[in-house]
Amino acid sequence: MNLNWIDVDPDLYNYDPDTAMEIVENVIKSSPTEGPLWKGTIENEINQSFIQAFGKWASGWRFSRGGHNGCGGVIKEWCCPEHSIVIENDQVNMQATADHAVNALAEWQKHLKHLKQLFLQFPLSLLDKKSSARDINNACTRIIYYVIIATDAEDAWHNYAERVLSWYLEFMGIEVDEANQIAAKVSTGKFENWVKPDKEIINNIAHDYARDTLAQIAF
Repeated sequence: MNLNWIDVDPDLYNYDPDTAMEIVENVIKSSPTEGPLWKGTIENEINQSFIQAFGKWASGWRFSRGGHNGCGGVIKEWCCPEHSIVIENDQVNMQATADHAVNALAEWQKHLKHLKQLFLQFPLSLLDKKSSARDINNACTRIIYYVIIATDAEDAWHNYAERVLSWYLEFMGIEVDEANQIAAKVSTGKFENWVKPDKEIINNIAHDYARDTLAQIAF
């Protein structure tokens, strides 16, 4: 997932579920239903239409758990074209398929709102280095645990953990490149697929995260 926080901040976009439902229904009606890749074509058309209507953030609707379309996702409502496009009597079940897609977009929006509420719990006060280090450390720890729960630590879940750690820093005003570098430096090689890390690993990452973040801030 290559989105920055400005792309997904839930306070910066509008979303209408009725419009989303109309989009999916129109895509299904106008898309071919034959050939080896037709289900993937429908999924891609839905994705592009969601992005066009609502913004870049909407691409996360198919960021599913277990590795499909980006790896290490949080979405349960949409698995993949093969399983989430419902076929009955050799025809696409319009309602069931549309429900999967629209509910997945709503699930992604809800997840982003929860993330922002989490970020807001750890504002960077800049009163002094000690208090700021504590806040950043606690934020990192909470973020990792939140991503573990959201992804169930399935395949490549740590890629998303790194992304959210970067998003928090962007939210706090650190430049995108610096935020990405800090998140990558402290987390790369520290996690494993399908494995929930122990407390010591998380504590060490949080310590390094706070240290490297403070190095970017002028007191």
